[in-house]
Amino acid sequence: GLVRHQSLVLSNNEYMANATIIIMEGGSLHIGANTNISFAPNCGILVSRSGMLTIVGPSLLGSSSPDYWVGILLHNFNDTYISDAVIRDVESGIISNSTGHLSIDRVIIENASYNGIELESSST
Repeated sequence: GLVRHQSLVLSNNEYMANATIIIMEGGSLHIGANTNISFAPNCGILVSRSGMLTIVGPSLLGSSSPDYWVGILLHNFNDTYISDAVIRDVESGIISNSTGHLSIDRVIIENASYNGIELESSST
């Protein structure tokens, strides 16, 4: 789904993502405590063009199948805060080529097939 000019809050529940979540143009996604999200293969979270992602765990982002899900891609300018999260069975946990503020604290990447956390030109 596309989150644009609005705020989406997910907390205290289990969710299934059958498509990539795209956050852009003033949209924000807040993943709160006790939240599990299972992603289908080739799906993930893309934060781009002034979107904002906040994950305040404990939360778990994993795969809904034996195949890997894509991961979290931070692109262009955005602000991202991730704490107390487990990201597992993923191609790349977190990839950032964003120039926004990035805070990663107490994040565990389990079973990443490509990259755990890759930061490029990012201010932390």
